[in-house]
Amino acid sequence: VVNVLMEMNGSAGPFVGLFAFRFVKSSPATMAFTRFAPVTCVLELDGVLSPETLSFYDAVWNKLEQLNIPYTFHWGKMSTIAPDRLRRMYGNSLDKFLLARSRFIEPAVAKIFSNDILRQWGIDQLA
Repeated sequence: VVNVLMEMNGSAGPFVGLFAFRFVKSSPATMAFTRFAPVTCVLELDGVLSPETLSFYDAVWNKLEQLNIPYTFHWGKMSTIAPDRLRRMYGNSLDKFLLARSRFIEPAVAKIFSNDILRQWGIDQLA
């Protein structure tokens, strides 16, 4: 992935930001971005919010998918994730999450806790 990023920095960049890597234990949580066991590498592409940054992120995710390299993303980072990409990342875990969310949040409350990101990702609705 490091080699892919370096190549892409030339072809789809330049990315004005930092590439950072940290190794962490995986989590069994349903929607954990650290889902790959037993240890996963968190790749952080930290940059300024701009169309160029988001375009670079999309290019990286497209390349990882093309190379069949599984990945997820940090829930607190900026992104342009769409429902189909979220489905590819989380598969059945996404269904489990949506079902669990529907069991403890009432429709009126779900609207209160919804936002543009949840709508963009397609996870604002109840199952």
